[in-house]
Amino acid sequence: MTAAIAVAVVMGLAGPACYGQTPGVLSLRAAVERALASSAHLQAAGSAVRVAEERTREAYGGVFPQVSAETSYVGSFGRQPPSRAAASDHAVAASLRVDQAVLDVPAFRALDAAERQQRLRAEELRGAAHALVNEVRQRYFDALLAREEERLTAQSIARLQQTLSDTQARHREGFATDDELLRLQVQFANLEAELQRVRTEFAVARGTLLVAMGEDPLQPVSLEGDLGTLRLAAEERNGPANADLLDAAGARLAAADEEQLRRDAMTHRSDLRQLRTLHQLDELQIRIQEAEYLPTIRAFGSVDFSPRWQVSASAGVALRWQLFDGFSRDARVEQRREELRQTTARMQHAELVMLNQVHTHAASMREASARAASQARSVEQAQATYEIAILRFRAGVGAQLDVIAAESVLRQSQFSYARAVYDYLSAAAELEVATGVVPLADASLGGA
Repeated sequence: MTAAIAVAVVMGLAGPACYGQTPGVLSLRAAVERALASSAHLQAAGSAVRVAEERTREAYGGVFPQVSAETSYVGSFGRQPPSRAAASDHAVAASLRVDQAVLDVPAFRALDAAERQQRLRAEELRGAAHALVNEVRQRYFDALLAREEERLTAQSIARLQQTLSDTQARHREGFATDDELLRLQVQFANLEAELQRVRTEFAVARGTLLVAMGEDPLQPVSLEGDLGTLRLAAEERNGPANADLLDAAGARLAAADEEQLRRDAMTHRSDLRQLRTLHQLDELQIRIQEAEYLPTIRAFGSVDFSPRWQVSASAGVALRWQLFDGFSRDARVEQRREELRQTTARMQHAELVMLNQVHTHAASMREASARAASQARSVEQAQATYEIAILRFRAGVGAQLDVIAAESVLRQSQFSYARAVYDYLSAAAELEVATGVVPLADASLGGA
């Protein structure tokens, strides 16, 4: 992971392909790419990577030779005594000095610590990208579900509008009672009020998605993908928009072996990698503190030029060994050891969380897939029941209440199917993050 990764994020090079879409039409993949390209949080994380790289360069200064040059000029002005008549009124002196660490263990280990700190910042950038992708995907699914509820409510109103028209005609002819007409009018009014509510919820969900992307929440956009028509079974084909939605959500993990998923998570999951790097840093900090018990040895040399340009050279070795400092070094070592114990405990807990999340999200995917298959059959049955009820009602042999009930069951079945698909997509996206392999994010970071 190098500075180029951070620069790619900060400069917005993460997702140029998304801007080739039809204006105003937003796919999940495009939403993620635009979020990665404009996220202020990722820009800050990318800047932190570059700061860490500069600190690594700074740490190299402690092990490289230190070279300094010095020159001086002395001039005498005014009348000089006769005894100094032969002396020069002006003198120039110069020196060149070199200092090199021969044995300075804390400095060498500080360099190692700076390099590990750089890797930690790079992994934090990767983790932030994973979190952002997951946030945008979840908000996108929320918006799709709210839009589906709006669509289904509008369909119910259209169906009920036709039934109301038939009832009004029958009422004029004396074949429908006042109670039947009033009951249908109340149901129609309730659905209209429900439509206003779900429209507001969809507008809020869409605005929340745009905010997560770092964009204007009031801009008009339409979303690609349809929860009501998306099919989860491997043998069923989806249109291009739904197929891309499935792929961007992480549905590829549906057939993955859970044991392999856990191994992937142990290797690639960002929070575990961050904790492991932090654990290494804590161990290194202990060694740095322990190295303070050792002496430091530095070699030095100088070349001096006298005012008469006579050259002299000298060289030597300096040893410094602090024998007693009031036990402060002992206290610092114990502090670092306690920090190491804390990091170890956090790492062990994070591994348990990972195991639970991988199992839970994988199980949620399987359950949602099975529920969607069951709900698809329920939708077909509810559609047939509604069609029979409306035909019987129009033929005068069926009750109005049967039509209302059948229509309500149909709408609920359709929404339950959409909800199952939503749960499947959400679990798939969470499972990707839990395993630490999020192609949409990692591709934007150079595949790191």
